[in-house]
Amino acid sequence: MCSTKIGHADGDDSDFERINFVLSLDKWRGLVLPLPQFFRAGFSRMLFDHCAVCRQCCTIEEGYPPLEITLTAREEKRYGSLCVETNCTNLGPQGCTLGDEKPFSCSLYPLSYDPESDRFSFDRDCPLKETYFAQLDDPESDASRHLSEMSGQIEKLKKTDPKFLFTNRSVDVDYFDLQELPSYKRQGKTR
Repeated sequence: MCSTKIGHADGDDSDFERINFVLSLDKWRGLVLPLPQFFRAGFSRMLFDHCAVCRQCCTIEEGYPPLEITLTAREEKRYGSLCVETNCTNLGPQGCTLGDEKPFSCSLYPLSYDPESDRFSFDRDCPLKETYFAQLDDPESDASRHLSEMSGQIEKLKKTDPKFLFTNRSVDVDYFDLQELPSYKRQGKTR
């Protein structure tokens, strides 16, 4: 159960009031979108341009219970807990205000890792789905770079915080409509 929320560092939680547009997520479903060059510029997190507009993964729809963000043991020491009751308090007009310090479970999204099968799934409701899947054949694509980075982090977590991997998967299964990620090639391996 969510118990603590972390607000913006400056104490200003009014970002949502400053947004001057409304976006119907139905317009995004099934749309293949061009992706930016963030990873080619050395950016290491999945912050595609439209993520700051979509906000779907940082919002809990009315009628659903609050989401306690799964944190690694290290992140728990830093944040205590993070709870999304309606809109994540760390979501600003340009996306996550935590930047590179956001929790791993947030960086992993729209992927979910299953430690029992050692496979990835994808949230079917994420508007990036078709583009992400299409890009997996290109090792230089944003999707391939994201997947590779997340795979590397998961390999580390298998050794340092395996409990997190199981807990995060359990939360993902409860909150997201998951679909197995198509086979992909990484470092000469087919998964």
